[in-house]
Amino acid sequence: MLDWRSRIVVALTLASMCSSVLAAQELAITPVPVDSVSHGRATAVALTGALILAGAAGAQALHTPKAWPRTFEGFGKRVADQTGFYLAQAGVSHVVSRATRYRPDDTSCSGQSLIPCAVARTFTARDSRNVRRANLPFLISTLAATAASVTWRPERETRSQALSFVATRVGVVFAGFIAERVLLEWRRRD
Repeated sequence: MLDWRSRIVVALTLASMCSSVLAAQELAITPVPVDSVSHGRATAVALTGALILAGAAGAQALHTPKAWPRTFEGFGKRVADQTGFYLAQAGVSHVVSRATRYRPDDTSCSGQSLIPCAVARTFTARDSRNVRRANLPFLISTLAATAASVTWRPERETRSQALSFVATRVGVVFAGFIAERVLLEWRRRD
């Protein structure tokens, strides 16, 4: 039987997986054939869960934050942290995307330098007239979710630790999205 903390971790993980399906449906750039919808949803759910667990495992291996022990309880807190961050980011991104009518910039980097183009495409979006704009859904949701996650993390105790955490998490998230874009563009070139 799971204790109450473990139940919360499981519930938050399941909620984040469900939220990823909604976010993927809302932000889809290209139509998905009806017969592949269930396969796409299952993939999105599995990937989201795997990324949350991988993030928690990485934090566990680095023993960050130090206030959370390297035990099952500490891992549970790290999973809950990753899940809470994901839910906040997905929710804010969804709201800002709807309000601005922006969608990710899926323009290919073909014929351009890969890294600079991938960085630019990460931080830009297309508006309803297909004009390139700052990727407000991504930027605002990353900052808001990071700020929200400070409220439940031990780093909230001191200003310097909180600011260090915010800078680190924002940097890691930005780097992760840039790396994802580099891989996407690299695969397009093959």
